[in-house]
Amino acid sequence: MLRSLKAMLGFHIEATDGSCGKVRDFHFDSDTGSLKYVVVGLGFRYPWHNVLIPSDKIAHVEWRDLILHVNLTRVEIGHLPIISADPPIYKQIEEQMREYSAWVSHWTPLSGMPEPEPAPHRRPGSNRQSFKHLLGYRIDTLDGHAARLTDLFVEDGTWRVRALAVETGQQDQAIILVECIRSIVCERRVIYLEIDRAGLVSAPVHNPLLADDDTLEERLKAHYARMLQHA
Repeated sequence: MLRSLKAMLGFHIEATDGSCGKVRDFHFDSDTGSLKYVVVGLGFRYPWHNVLIPSDKIAHVEWRDLILHVNLTRVEIGHLPIISADPPIYKQIEEQMREYSAWVSHWTPLSGMPEPEPAPHRRPGSNRQSFKHLLGYRIDTLDGHAARLTDLFVEDGTWRVRALAVETGQQDQAIILVECIRSIVCERRVIYLEIDRAGLVSAPVHNPLLADDDTLEERLKAHYARMLQHA
């Protein structure tokens, strides 16, 4: 079943020995689409103290009670990496570009320094994306129609990102499979799709006020069946 990441923001974290904070964000691998970390705020005792819980520590979720259980104790959670010590991709890119620009601007053929690369090297972890940072990204179709990203849907159990939710101007959201993504340009905050405006308008819709939609996955498979066969 597909689950909304936005709906999971604020879920209570239940450690093996009691409650411990709330879900603040999610980080996922933009290359594989797999969830990597749950960002957890530890509450009023540790203001601004957000830690990264690896997705493989997720035990199960009580969807109706808004509780995410993890296979960690509260002490173990308190010793996890703090988010500020390992920023997501958009912060890493900003840092890389600042360093790269400073180096290139001072390079000359007579400087004795090695010639700069045409682009900064990718650092480990630079493919990690923050869910909350992606919200509001512009969605561009092949014929230039623009919309905004409002949510991501993950597969319950595997925690892989399977679909995007896009604003439609109505209460319902258009749901687009990740296979329709052509590229993501973080510097411009744009996601380019391989479909045109007609494909976006005809996409299956979802009402964000519905807590569960057990028909969504089947509707997506039926709608995108032809595209998936030729992928």
